[in-house]
Amino acid sequence: RRSSSTFPAQSPAPPTNTKIQSEVQLRDPRCAVRISNTTSSCNTSKLYFDQNTHLCKATCSKLAPFESRSECNSICRSAVVCFDKRQPEPCKTNAKGIAFYFDVLKGKCYARSGCSYRGNNFPTIQECKSTCTSYAGYGGATKVIKASALGLSNITPSQP
Repeated sequence: RRSSSTFPAQSPAPPTNTKIQSEVQLRDPRCAVRISNTTSSCNTSKLYFDQNTHLCKATCSKLAPFESRSECNSICRSAVVCFDKRQPEPCKTNAKGIAFYFDVLKGKCYARSGCSYRGNNFPTIQECKSTCTSYAGYGGATKVIKASALGLSNITPSQP
């Protein structure tokens, strides 16, 4: 039976004693779409995941894969999700998966059981740290909000 889902199958995090899979394999391929960051105004914008800043950004490019910021943030695990409460997702099989989440109050990543790598659930501790630790502390949320232009209307999206 074929699944109607448009997302690739998620595999559990590898055990710590094996070579870590590359981040690209554990991330939805839409998160790897690269868009040039030139500015121009447009009537409608789409979003893409900027791998350098770990944030979802608006663009006029029709190549951008996301229609909403929340979809991009959750699927690509942007820095915005570091401030979300961890939403554990039970495994649908008997498999025991591990997901890493960021505790914003402690400023650290922790391992917990889980089979979802969306939102504040990362497949590797390395990805959790590289996405979230630079935003730890009281000013972190402000940095993320400013950098991702959430709620700001004067930001002009990029164009291809």
